[in-house]
Amino acid sequence: MDSPSISDLLTAAVRLHEAGNLQAAEHQYRLLLAQSPEHADAWHLLGLAAQTRGDLQSAEQSIRRALASRPREAVFHYNLANVLRDAGRYDEAIAAYRAALEARPEDADTHQNLAALLASIGDREAAAELLGELLIIQPRHLEAQLNLAVVERARGKPDAAMVCYREVLQQDPHCVVAHLGLGELYQESGDRDTARTHYEAALAADPSQAPAWNDLGGWYQEGGDAVSAEACFRQALALDPDDAVVLNNLGLLLVAQDRLIEAEGCYRAALIHRPEFAEAHKNLATLLAALGRLREAEQGYREALRLEPKLSEAAFKLAALRGENPVSAPTDYVARLFDSYAANYERHLTDTLQYSVPEQLVSLLREDHLAPGLEMMDLGCGTGLSGQALRPWARRLTGVDLSPRMLEQAAARGCYDALVVGELVTALSQRSADLDLAVAADVLVYLGDLAPLFSATAAALRPGGRLAFSVEALSIGSGFRLRSTGRYAHAPDYLETEARAAGMVVRASRATTLRVEQGVPVTGLLCILQRR
Repeated sequence: MDSPSISDLLTAAVRLHEAGNLQAAEHQYRLLLAQSPEHADAWHLLGLAAQTRGDLQSAEQSIRRALASRPREAVFHYNLANVLRDAGRYDEAIAAYRAALEARPEDADTHQNLAALLASIGDREAAAELLGELLIIQPRHLEAQLNLAVVERARGKPDAAMVCYREVLQQDPHCVVAHLGLGELYQESGDRDTARTHYEAALAADPSQAPAWNDLGGWYQEGGDAVSAEACFRQALALDPDDAVVLNNLGLLLVAQDRLIEAEGCYRAALIHRPEFAEAHKNLATLLAALGRLREAEQGYREALRLEPKLSEAAFKLAALRGENPVSAPTDYVARLFDSYAANYERHLTDTLQYSVPEQLVSLLREDHLAPGLEMMDLGCGTGLSGQALRPWARRLTGVDLSPRMLEQAAARGCYDALVVGELVTALSQRSADLDLAVAADVLVYLGDLAPLFSATAAALRPGGRLAFSVEALSIGSGFRLRSTGRYAHAPDYLETEARAAGMVVRASRATTLRVEQGVPVTGLLCILQRR
């Protein structure tokens, strides 16, 4: 009987390969190569089979043998690049993708894979340029438009991303991904009505899309409608029970309602489905700390930082649990915390925590002869609770906060003449000794070292101007101490020492209850300092 021909061997091998029978396919490729050692297609396909098995070294060797025979074959360079990318050899992968493009400049897959790799290593500008080149060649390539939108968004260019999504919708008005992308961008810009229109359009196009229900849930959560938000998140989970992102989001919503045990279940479920989810580890750790399970919380923060070393909140909270004493909370953590808290902030403070510090500070100021017509700055103004209490005595009232979303709530209150997104010392440094009163209600708990703030405030105050603030009281020890809650406490003698160093004196001080957490009063001090 005659031996099988090269063509017959290749056909048989490819059939086995396509059927997923990799071992038999590789055997056939090797039989072919025994007869024709330089058969480029056989070497290439043998490499692809090895890649599928996860044997990247053999895959690379085989595809390079194919390239030795046909060095200008674009698909060989392309698949070699994929192997090198999977092996983490990114520079070599980029070179191989570029060789593939040199051989076949119009290939969409090569453009997209190279762009994705460039974006993943942080070179988003090159990724955007590459996708733009593809869209010149193939203007109606929807996947490239969607990918370019993602890259432009990551580059901090939301307007460019919107253009891409709109271009997609011109060609496919029912594209769920484009509607969701636009919805998220409009929501981030503060245009909540348009955002909701796009979320609902996505659901009208395909009600089975869990990401659309998740985004709509986030929209309701941001607006303070916890009931509707929960319904959306649960609908998303009914469609995809394993979605770790939705489970994490539902956990955050439940925490805001003090449903901590339910929230713990959500976070743990998220981590079952996605064990490498750093954000869920961090959120679970924060919840465990609130429940007093500090050892478990510490383990959770450690795992979050192992997965994402730059997670500033986890690093700060871990420092608190270890008894370390950094000088302040990271500003990016504080901004994110209050952005996420904005919709439910006042309800949680006043209803759950029985918070009334702004009213207490105004009462103390009135005892210290508070008069109308003052130039005021509300430091860490949040949603404007203090501004509302201060407005009757203000000629001009400026609010400053790190959180843009808190300032949106403050603007809606209508009690401020100006609102500034920024860090407190920086905002104070813009003033030229023209303030009569600065107020910081429930703000200094995120600062340990108060010297920079006191100095900047003294410089911003007129002679005789005052700073009124609240702190958690440090009853044992001196100076300041970061507590396991992630909030700072300050000793009275420390406040007096730092005030004196900044050129201010203590005019009034009063012990008080700042809020009630899980039935336990949190004691603190209300203070008024005056610039000499």
